[in-house]
Amino acid sequence: MPRPLLVVVMPSLRISGGNKEVVRLVQELLEQGGTDAVIACMWKHPHEVETNGIPVIHLSDTIPVRGSALGQLPGIALGFRRLIRRLQTGAHGQLHLLLGHYSTYLAVFLAPLLPRICFNQDMEWLFVRQGWKRSLLKRAILLTNRRSCVVTTNEFVTESYRANGVQPFGEASIWAEPRWLATSVSANRHIDVLMLLRGSGIKRLDLAREALSLFQARTRLRVAVITPDTAIADSISGDLAQVFLRPSDDDMEAIFARSRVFLLLSDVEGFGLPPLEAMGSGCVPVCRDSGGVRCYMHGEFHELLFPLDRPVEEIVDAVAERVRSGSLPTSAAAQQAFRDGLQASRASREDCLRRLHQMLCGPPTD
Repeated sequence: MPRPLLVVVMPSLRISGGNKEVVRLVQELLEQGGTDAVIACMWKHPHEVETNGIPVIHLSDTIPVRGSALGQLPGIALGFRRLIRRLQTGAHGQLHLLLGHYSTYLAVFLAPLLPRICFNQDMEWLFVRQGWKRSLLKRAILLTNRRSCVVTTNEFVTESYRANGVQPFGEASIWAEPRWLATSVSANRHIDVLMLLRGSGIKRLDLAREALSLFQARTRLRVAVITPDTAIADSISGDLAQVFLRPSDDDMEAIFARSRVFLLLSDVEGFGLPPLEAMGSGCVPVCRDSGGVRCYMHGEFHELLFPLDRPVEEIVDAVAERVRSGSLPTSAAAQQAFRDGLQASRASREDCLRRLHQMLCGPPTD
């Protein structure tokens, strides 16, 4: 009997937490058996997420560039239509679309009869500056989602969609993988503050740069940054911070284990995995209230969740004072919070994956 095929449409496979979560979701569905998958990327990227054997088709051989992307869409659309026709005439069962980013909603118009899953890790209209463009994008996203099977990643995202008239199918709950929970914790931490710097506007690279300057001018804290962006890495002088460019997961574990505080200054995070991953090594997160981080900033960690309107200098001063006075939550408390959340998230994720698998393949037969 032909097996259903999940066609996963992605803008690119550039290394990011969101792309890793899309691949993870697909991989876990495949592990349940009875279905196949292929990833259709609109663009190539020089540094791509590992897909663990899931086939990848690039609809364009070019790297996405904001200024020229719109002009490339007709060719990408033509390539996608050809791909769908080829897959439909192959030895596959029902085709389903999995859309993990609003830019892939073009596929809805190119294959309108295919059932689709929208995997929402965030409220993506917030990625656009306030104004008519955001309003238009929000309407387009919500319209598409109301006619799709919607999967979210945590209670914050779920409630945000419900408030906008979209009832999610389930939560494929995100939590950091168990590998991030260190078996031993070192008290010898040579990095006082660790930051993740990314170029997107809502990730607030401007605030991160301001914080780096303030740490240098007003404190004696030892600061380090992680970034996937070569240009960002090259722009940071050694007297501001130690720089780690695209570290591997093993390297990240070692960096977290040597760090006291992970500081995240984003405006919006559907979840915000890096601070949570750091918690597994006993590194304490300090975050602006970007949304999804509320899922793990509970109890004594809630005091380290700053309102979005709090000036950066106040956050820097608060971090410096807590590091100097030793009034941060303990590494053991950070690890315990990680353990508790890991256990709670597994149940909702397993339930969602089971029901998704049944939707794709039908209920199990005796």
